[in-house]
Amino acid sequence: MPYVPKKHLPVALQGVSEGDFAMVFGFPGRTQRFMPAAGLQMTLDQTNPARIKLRDTRLKLWKEDMDQDPALRLKYASKYANIANYWKYYIGQNEGMKRLKTVDAKKAEEAALAQWISQDPARQQRYGDALNTINQSYAGLRQYNLGTQYVNEAAFGTEIITLAARMMPLASALKASPTDKAAIDKAVADLKEPVAEYFKDYSASTDKKVFAALMGLYMQEVPKDQQPEVFQTVQKQYGGSMQKYADYVFSNSFLTSEAKVNAFLAAPTAAKLEADPAYKTYQSVYSNYVQNTVPKLQSMQAGLVRANRLYVAALREKNTDKVYSPDANSTIRLSYGTVRPYKGRDAVAYDYKTTAQGILEKEDPTNPEFVVPQKELELLKMKDYGRFADKNGNLPVAFITDNDITGGNSGSPVINGRGELIGLAFDGNWEAMTGDLAYDPELKRCINVDIRYVLWCVEKMGGAKYLVDEMTLQNNGPNPGVGAATAAGAAADMSDIEKMKVKTEKGGKTKIKRKKDAAML
Repeated sequence: MPYVPKKHLPVALQGVSEGDFAMVFGFPGRTQRFMPAAGLQMTLDQTNPARIKLRDTRLKLWKEDMDQDPALRLKYASKYANIANYWKYYIGQNEGMKRLKTVDAKKAEEAALAQWISQDPARQQRYGDALNTINQSYAGLRQYNLGTQYVNEAAFGTEIITLAARMMPLASALKASPTDKAAIDKAVADLKEPVAEYFKDYSASTDKKVFAALMGLYMQEVPKDQQPEVFQTVQKQYGGSMQKYADYVFSNSFLTSEAKVNAFLAAPTAAKLEADPAYKTYQSVYSNYVQNTVPKLQSMQAGLVRANRLYVAALREKNTDKVYSPDANSTIRLSYGTVRPYKGRDAVAYDYKTTAQGILEKEDPTNPEFVVPQKELELLKMKDYGRFADKNGNLPVAFITDNDITGGNSGSPVINGRGELIGLAFDGNWEAMTGDLAYDPELKRCINVDIRYVLWCVEKMGGAKYLVDEMTLQNNGPNPGVGAATAAGAAADMSDIEKMKVKTEKGGKTKIKRKKDAAML
């Protein structure tokens, strides 16, 4: 039986105009807008530069091999895009922090807060140590932050290390005493599908290049007292050459081949797993980090958590006229705003919408970012837009709003004042990559694909008109905005609001009356 929901979003064919109301709801990941100046400074000059450097190294090595082998390019396309996405984000975030002087603004805010605290003995008693504790904690975190980034981005930036990490549950089951065959069998079964998926898009020769480069940087740039023991082996047995060590690992590890992994899983033993050089490398990195770095980080973060709470409480008490929104934490959020163009920098301005003409203008078969499928090119050149053209005969592609979104919002519905679907959020603008740390209403923009372009792709390009026919398409003219839109939207969906009368009262208030009750919108 096909699923028939009680409620679904009608789709708007009339599109958007500048100034139209728009709301986005979805599950934004995480923001850190209460991060103090010391944390922002560490992000700016330590965390992001390390991430950028290590991802840039990995991407270049992947790209070299992808350009030489079309089959490998297909295998690594998705992985490349995933890594490149946040590589660009970290670059944009740092550029934005410098341009907007985010650290200086936060320092000024903290200086004013410190002065306000000092003016009252009760405030001094409650909040007096908060800023000092924060600064001391970040000074301590700085000592171990670089090593943490290299564990995440260098060690776990190599695919063979991530596969070795997947073996941990099986290793625990194999070493358990007494032996539990059922637990071992389950651990083996749990690995079958991930292993097949992993090797489907894997190149050992490419990964070896990445391993040598990233682990070499890890060995060069992280303080010696935070390095795993395996680096001593590289120094003593391989003359300090990570390339020679990589040659050894990839020549002797069974984790480089799906057939070898499956042969191991057919008769697994703890001895064979622990003797594998890739697994031994993973174990050395992981155990060193967990035993020597994590306890220190936890100790510093414990004091930081309490100090941060006091810091935010002091801000709210000082600025009683300001509404502070909680940070995003992957729970559902609704953001409201308007369709708005913006001026990115001197003499550079962006309109609020784009059309299919822009696809043709930017199309470049030599640039992976701007390759356009042949069928789409043909349809666009013929201007075969069908019912999805706007009033000027153009095919809308995207529009921007000043809604507040972040990572995790990709694919979130964008809805107008009538409750109609007008687009899908999918990105943020380059100038506002600092949005997770500080929201700038003048520059921050939510980039949305116009729902009419989505439907055109489904119907015209994909030949799936039957899917579009299942939807409720509406063309109600201009979006009435925030005020009267709610009443009009309620009236538009009579399948759900039967026997209701919409009445606009004086003062702009709208009531929707049912038989015995009334709901104020």
